[in-house]
Amino acid sequence: MAALPAAPLLLLLLVPAVTGDPARSVALFPSPPSTVTVQEVPSPIPGRARSLVECAALCARSAGCGGVVPASDPTACRLVTPAGTLGTTGYFWIGSGTWLEGVRRCPDVTAGAALVAVHSAEESSAVQGLLSAAGESEAHLALYRPAPGQDWVWAEGDPPEVHNAPAPYILWHSGEPNELSHPGGLSAVIKSADGEWYDRKTSQGQVRPLLCMYPLQ
Repeated sequence: MAALPAAPLLLLLLVPAVTGDPARSVALFPSPPSTVTVQEVPSPIPGRARSLVECAALCARSAGCGGVVPASDPTACRLVTPAGTLGTTGYFWIGSGTWLEGVRRCPDVTAGAALVAVHSAEESSAVQGLLSAAGESEAHLALYRPAPGQDWVWAEGDPPEVHNAPAPYILWHSGEPNELSHPGGLSAVIKSADGEWYDRKTSQGQVRPLLCMYPLQ
């Protein structure tokens, strides 16, 4: 598998929230995908401008808020509601694309975002639920095998080559992976029907729904 290109540098990363917890931060979405819900909250004082820091504090106090968006109206806050959350992780869709496009496009949306990975049964159940809720039969996972004889790894981080140790949590469907003789790279998909994984030839460039994950704080 050819080296994966690094994602473009993000200039805006996290907005510190003004709350009782000084360590709390809120994700900033410079240009959110159309698939996330954005709520515009006007200032309680007519005509009073609101800073991103104030909007981040509002998000931190609001149930279900997963980030903020710069607002064209300086008196309003724009709050992002992700497709789903699990603990300190949020999820959002960015349409469809190839596996490589997902690896590259997710980090462009907000700091720390990556194509979805699954490291536990709880995360697997959450992703399966998001697939079912969206009416999707399957989606790309960040799991891939660079070349024959190499371990399956998660393409997380920026650049994508910076990944964690070989995947410790495995949920392959019976008989999978079944393309191990393929001389090129392999990636994986997760299916909504059973929540299990199936391998695919990355070089085929198959287009599937792209689900991203990111840290809520």
